[in-house]
Amino acid sequence: MSKAVAIIFLILVSTFTYAGTGIGKITGVIPYVKSSGERIFFIKVDSTLDAPSCNETNRFALSDTKPHFDITVSAILAAYHSKSDVKVRGHGSCNYWSNSEDINYICFGDIPC
Repeated sequence: MSKAVAIIFLILVSTFTYAGTGIGKITGVIPYVKSSGERIFFIKVDSTLDAPSCNETNRFALSDTKPHFDITVSAILAAYHSKSDVKVRGHGSCNYWSNSEDINYICFGDIPC
């Protein structure tokens, strides 16, 4: 491998943001409204892997700025109450709340995601 390729590889690897994964049952939920009126919904699951350093609480957050907010919150609440397993994939960022990873997607039941 040439020096230039090695340097580019190291730059790409060092700037890569890790996205967390949550697996298992939802163990807690927090609905919250910011003073701006933005609604944030937090969840915690049995196991969180590869979370970015900003995710100090091992929680995931979803903002009502996402078009699928209402339907996702409904599905999350159904999974929480039925104790169904979920798989959550984060964005690798904590923009909605500084210590909770932004949700990229969440899958429910026996479906590959």
